[in-house]
Amino acid sequence: MHRRIALAALLFSFQSAGQEIEPWVRIYHPAESLGPPAEELAQGSRIEVRFGGGGVTCPAPGAIRLRARQAGATEWMDAALADFSCTRIAALLPSELLTGPAVVAITIDGVEFARAPLQIVRSRFGILQPDRIPFTAPLRAGSSFTVAGAGLGAADFSEIHGELDGQPLEFLEAERSAAGVEFLRFRLTAETIATSCYTPLALRVAGRWTGVFPIAVNVAGGPCRHPLRLSQDQLATLDSGGMVANGGLTFTSNGPGIGRFSAGFSASARGLFQVLSFSEIEEGCRQFPSLSIRPLGPSRPMDAGEITVTTPSGAVVQANTPAALDSGDYIVKVSGGSEVMPVDVPVTLPRVPAVPPQLPRAANREVTVEWDASAYQPGDVVTLSLPAPNGATLEVCKANASQGSIRVPIEQDEADIWIGVARRRDTPLLFPYRLRSGEQVWGLVDYWIQRGYSVKFIDSTKTGH
Repeated sequence: MHRRIALAALLFSFQSAGQEIEPWVRIYHPAESLGPPAEELAQGSRIEVRFGGGGVTCPAPGAIRLRARQAGATEWMDAALADFSCTRIAALLPSELLTGPAVVAITIDGVEFARAPLQIVRSRFGILQPDRIPFTAPLRAGSSFTVAGAGLGAADFSEIHGELDGQPLEFLEAERSAAGVEFLRFRLTAETIATSCYTPLALRVAGRWTGVFPIAVNVAGGPCRHPLRLSQDQLATLDSGGMVANGGLTFTSNGPGIGRFSAGFSASARGLFQVLSFSEIEEGCRQFPSLSIRPLGPSRPMDAGEITVTTPSGAVVQANTPAALDSGDYIVKVSGGSEVMPVDVPVTLPRVPAVPPQLPRAANREVTVEWDASAYQPGDVVTLSLPAPNGATLEVCKANASQGSIRVPIEQDEADIWIGVARRRDTPLLFPYRLRSGEQVWGLVDYWIQRGYSVKFIDSTKTGH
C-alpha cells in the first residue's frame, strides 16, 4: 500500500564538542503543522510557533513574549498567546500587521531569543477538522455542519465557498473563538447528490482551495454507503468507538524482482478505515515537500493462520517477506486461525506502462506519457513521480488508467521518473471472507507496482515540429 510516512523532527537542545546549538524559531500554519514551516500566514490569524536551541528546554509561560513587525519597520506589536507547551506556542498575529514581509521574534525573560521571517497575506484558510458526522446518521439534504479551521484573515464572507464532491454548499455563518479557531457553517442544498461515508469536502476561501476532507453523507437518509461494504451494525460499532474486522492484502514493487507481499487481519477503529477508503490526491500533479500520516486509532491483530501467495511462476511466498512481484495472476491462501476462516483469494496485478528513453516536450513545457487504456480495470490509477524543479520536493501526478495518457509539466532536460499503477480508494478491490463467529466481512486488495526510467525530454523546437 502506498502510505505516506511522517518524517518527524526531534527538536531538543544539547551540547556537542563544547558548542551549543544556535537559537531558532519556526512558524507553522495550524492546519499544516506536520509539514514544513509556513511560507504565508493570514492577517490576525492563529499560528503555531516552535523554538529551541540556545540551552532553552522549557521556560516558564510568563517568561515568553511573542512580537511581530513589518520587515524594515522598528515598531514591534505583541502577539496574543493562546496556548503554551514548553517550546511550542499557539498565538494570534496582530491584526494591525499589514500584508507583505514581516518578522516574528521570541523574547525570554526580556531578552530576544530568536527571529523568523514571515509573509503576511490577506487570507490563507486551512481546515483543522470538520464535524465528525456519524456513519449511521450522516448528513442529509438540508443538514448543516461546521468546519473548524484557521487563517480566514481579512476574507469577506462572500469569498467563502464550499463543495461536497464538486457540488456547491450554502454558506451560513462564521464565528471565531478567543483562541483564533474559526468555525464555518454550511448547509447541504436540495440539489446535493451524495451517499458515501467519505464524501470529499473542499473549501475555497479568497480564491484558494483548502485540502480535501471526508465527511459522511446520505441525502436519501439512513446510513451512508461504505466503500468496504460495512454493514449497518459495523458502522454503528465504529461510530461508538469500537473496532471492526479489517483484512488487507497489499502488493508493492519498485522494480523487477523487487517487492513485497503484505497481509494481515485485524480489528480496527474508525481512523484506519478512513485511511483505507479515502484518497486525498486528486487527478493532476501535486508537489509534496513533506510527508505526513494520520492517527489511526486502536487496532489489534486477528488470528488468521498462515498466509501465503503463489506467484505466476508457481513460487510460494510467505506474507510480509520480500517477493519478486510483477504483472500476472496470483493466488493468496489464508489457512485460517482461531478468528478467521480459511479463504483463497485470486489477484491479478496489472502491468506497468513503459516509458521510452526520450519524450517530446511541447512549447508549454508539458510532456505526454501514453499507455494502452484497455489493459486496466476501472479504478486503476497511473501515477508518475519525479523530482520537482527545485530538487527539494517530489512531484506526483495521477490519472485514471482509462484515460490512456497523462500530461506532466517538466522543466528538467532529463530526469529519473517512476511510473506505477495503484488503486483508487473509492473504487476498491474487495474479497469476501468469514470470521469464526459466522460473520461475513470484506477485505481490501491493494497494490502499487512501479518502475523507474531515465528519460530525456526533447523540446519540439529542437526536433523541428
